[in-house]
Amino acid sequence: MLTHPNLNPPMWIPDANKASKSLLQQFINQLDLEGSTPIDYQKLHQWSLDNAEQFWERVWDFCGVIGSKQGPIATLGDAAWGALVPARDTIWFLKSRLNYAENLLAYGDKNGESLAIIFQNEQGCTAQLSWRELQDQVSQMQQWLIEVNVGEGDVVAGYLPHSPHAVIAMLAATSLGAIWTSTSPDFGAESVIERFGQVKPKVLFGVDGYQFGGKSFSMNEKNQPSVTRSIRSPIFARLAISIWVNRNL
Repeated sequence: MLTHPNLNPPMWIPDANKASKSLLQQFINQLDLEGSTPIDYQKLHQWSLDNAEQFWERVWDFCGVIGSKQGPIATLGDAAWGALVPARDTIWFLKSRLNYAENLLAYGDKNGESLAIIFQNEQGCTAQLSWRELQDQVSQMQQWLIEVNVGEGDVVAGYLPHSPHAVIAMLAATSLGAIWTSTSPDFGAESVIERFGQVKPKVLFGVDGYQFGGKSFSMNEKNQPSVTRSIRSPIFARLAISIWVNRNL
């Protein structure tokens, strides 16, 4: 632990048992077995600064990142501004490839029955998804996106509230190498047209309504074809999430 006489004392310090079982300590222990670095945190920190490429390569391996680790670990890029500053202008894992959704969902392979998402909206409606259920629903959404020819580099947008459906749509798009962008449904139509019109999403996900501040709002007007055409999205997928609005909307 780093300390400084002019700083307030830490609010919490783990006991020795918890610290010894932490992932950080496991990482230190592994490096120590390899003879790479001494076993305390301060020396690990200094070693990471003195041997940055080696450190980040070890982090990749220790964390079990799923991907293709290729080429140099660090490449000095162009100066963002002014003089070249290695700490700022270094490009890490330039030729390596990985997929965020694949790495996140891989947790479910060994923990399928544990909870991945616990959700509750303002009305008190709740939903839970296990990791296996999340994997299955992402897979279904992914297959639909493939059917409508979404692929690497395409933009998929969500005009959605925070919900499991938004997470599922994001992961499905990301799993294909698509670019995900989103905004809240309380944004006005003109603001959304201005934002999404710049990126021209191939697919736009919408919703039938949402809640905010204890009130329910219909999205019927914002979901009109004139709005979706202005965004220049050829496919509008409306997710009818009934838990978001009162029965009379």
